[in-house]
Amino acid sequence: MLSKKEIENLRWVHYNIPDRERNSFISFIKGYLFAKDDKELEHYISRYLSQKYQINIEYTTLLEQIDHYAYNANKDILRGFCILLREIYDCKDEIKQQKGFEYRDDLKNKKEPIIKKPIIDGGIIKVGDIIKLGNTIKEDYKHSKFYNASLRNPSWDLFYPSFKDYKHLSFYFPEKNEMQLTYFGQVRRIFSNSVVKIKHLFLEDEKLIAYTNLFRIEVEKALEQREIEIIKSDYTEIDLTFLKDKVRNYTIGITEYMTLSELIGKWCFDNIPLFNKIWHNYTRDMNGNWCQIRE
Repeated sequence: MLSKKEIENLRWVHYNIPDRERNSFISFIKGYLFAKDDKELEHYISRYLSQKYQINIEYTTLLEQIDHYAYNANKDILRGFCILLREIYDCKDEIKQQKGFEYRDDLKNKKEPIIKKPIIDGGIIKVGDIIKLGNTIKEDYKHSKFYNASLRNPSWDLFYPSFKDYKHLSFYFPEKNEMQLTYFGQVRRIFSNSVVKIKHLFLEDEKLIAYTNLFRIEVEKALEQREIEIIKSDYTEIDLTFLKDKVRNYTIGITEYMTLSELIGKWCFDNIPLFNKIWHNYTRDMNGNWCQIRE
């Protein structure tokens, strides 16, 4: 619950916000919440919007959260903030402290032995082949701020596990003895159209399984459902070196993240230029401001 001091802060803001234009108001709220270094109030409002309204907290600044709330209330950011403060002031629900990111699908590791039956002649596919992942994003990019920074109610689903992810491509990582694999969920659809090279081919339970730098692919079903295609053109392979390094650090306990699911989402968000999306029009700077990418 809010402390007495924080309640008084809310009361002061609620009755003293001047009626001014959007940019001026944004400067005002930045000054009040940030310059006064009132982190408890800032965190409380952010957690409130995340927990009660599921307004994204991982990839969104507090101002963007407030604006998203205002959009849902069909108000400008000033009026929306006033309504929000009144609502929080009257709220009796407990808002729990968040110790880390909240993920809707916290994937658990699954370790299985590698069944080493190497394929000499893969038939439909062979070691060294270049494959391109199918487009599972489709039109959903239009709801992303990376496409349209003016969106007040953006979706961040591309950076979370989803039922729209690849069904027959999963992330894997070899253990030190390389006799076991750690599987940690399906390949995210943000990897749509990415290009990877086949490193190994095995028969596992009579299924043709391909391994790339970080993906395990059930070849026949992936081809059948157009999750992958074999390409002959000269494409640039997506560089997953740093993601692989982060996974390695996670497996040995050297990581600041709570889960592999969280690690993957954060890496994808921070490294979206690597995906070479034609719809990637905007980028976010260190201050949380969105800037148009210049060609």
